[in-house]
Amino acid sequence: MFAMTSTANGKQRVSRATPSGRAGGKHKFASRLNAALQVAFGALGRRRASEIAFTGDTIGAAEALACGLVSQVEPHDELLAHANKLAQRTQQHEEALDAFIEKRAPVFKDT
Repeated sequence: MFAMTSTANGKQRVSRATPSGRAGGKHKFASRLNAALQVAFGALGRRRASEIAFTGDTIGAAEALACGLVSQVEPHDELLAHANKLAQRTQQHEEALDAFIEKRAPVFKDT
């Protein structure tokens, strides 16, 4: 899936949806005919995903949340802060797993 947001000058910006599964409240989602469409079929159902693919329509963050394409919808201006917190938690979890496997004490970095 691709996230489409409006920039300050009113132009549309397209980027891949975040792997964290989060979206800002202003995000719109559009599908391209690629591997992401298979994910859309699973989450949206074949009819809705086909409609989006063939018409170029988008769905809002609330609908993406309702059908499971994202796990949370954050206020748009807070999305980056939430993504950074998630990245830090992921990094700490990875360090804890590495330490466990290597039978050593974890060394957490303060960020």
